[in-house]
Amino acid sequence: MLAALIILCQGKFLGNLEYTLIAAIIILSLALGMGIFLSEYLLFRYYHDDQAEEGEE
Repeated sequence: MLAALIILCQGKFLGNLEYTLIAAIIILSLALGMGIFLSEYLLFRYYHDDQAEEGEE
């Protein structure tokens, strides 16, 4: 996310500042959404892996 924002803010995206800001909002939204989703997914996987190990014993 940080690298994308640095590259994006180096110059105007397609020659227009409005498009640059729209792209920055999209990148931030995707990064935040993926962070929330992946943290929930990892918790789900850890919980179900623990249950599977308990069932094998």
